[in-house]
Amino acid sequence: MFNYENSVTGNVKAEKVWELYSTVMSWNRWDIEIESVSLEGDFVTGSSGMIKMKNGQFLPFTLDEVETNKSFTNTSNLGDMTISFGHTITSNSDGGCTITHNVAIGGGDESQMEIMGLEIIDNIRVSMKQLLFLSAKI
Repeated sequence: MFNYENSVTGNVKAEKVWELYSTVMSWNRWDIEIESVSLEGDFVTGSSGMIKMKNGQFLPFTLDEVETNKSFTNTSNLGDMTISFGHTITSNSDGGCTITHNVAIGGGDESQMEIMGLEIIDNIRVSMKQLLFLSAKI
C-alpha cells in the first residue's frame, strides 16, 4: 500500500476552495497534470466522471464521499489497483483555511504502487498552492 498526505494553509475562505473543488471543469486550472474533467450528474456522493490527463491517459473516477465545504474523496480503479484521492478543507480561526490532500493506492504490486504513487505526488504541492491562489481570486 502507498499513502501520502500534504497540507497547505492560506488566507482563503473554505467556501472559495470548495467552489473550485465542486466545479470539476476547473480542476485543470489548479492541477497542471489534468487536461479536462467531465462529471455525470451533480457533485455528490456516487457520481462518476472521467479525467483526461495531459499525457493522454483517461482516468475514470467515482465520488465516494462528498461533504459540502468540507471534504470529498474520489476513487479510480486501474486493473487490480485502487487509487483514492482525499481532499479536506479545515476552516481556521483567523478566517483562512487549511487544505489537505491525500493519496492512497492499494491492491497492486508494492513496487508498482510505489512508482505510481511517487509520480502522482510529484505535482500535489504545486497544485495545492495553485488551488489556494485561484481561490483567493474568486
